[in-house]
Amino acid sequence: MIMKKIYIGLLILGMASCKSVKTQENIPSTEIDLSTAMRGKVYKIDSLNNYYLIYVSDEKLSYKIVSEKVNKSTCNEIMIDSTYNFKINQLTSDTPPPEGNSNIPTPINHLDIARCVKFSGNTEICTEPGINNLYSSSNLTGLCIVKKKESK
Repeated sequence: MIMKKIYIGLLILGMASCKSVKTQENIPSTEIDLSTAMRGKVYKIDSLNNYYLIYVSDEKLSYKIVSEKVNKSTCNEIMIDSTYNFKINQLTSDTPPPEGNSNIPTPINHLDIARCVKFSGNTEICTEPGINNLYSSSNLTGLCIVKKKESK
């Protein structure tokens, strides 16, 4: 009986030790870059608490890009009236939230509704007239852009 338990224990141990182990190197990357490339001219830089608000426009739209403040001693800092390529991600929804429990739709222009995003430190940043969404940029850290400016 004891020999049978030892044999079963060794059998289980042997099967468990043959299991392949996936290391981080073996796992394929599932990261998907959902950012949208846009080229725009910086026309205003502002700040609110621990965040920079970078106002950018292209031929059609104006964008409000939110970037957390970071201290970097050397970087390619963006400047007003310069044009850059940004990789932006939308932070706000295009559809306004339903108001109240009413089943009757209210005719409104959803672009007139300020949409806000809460950030750490109780910072709330909202859209404003002419800027319909808030964005982040994956190639922007603080005021530092990963690639050098394209033109002035």
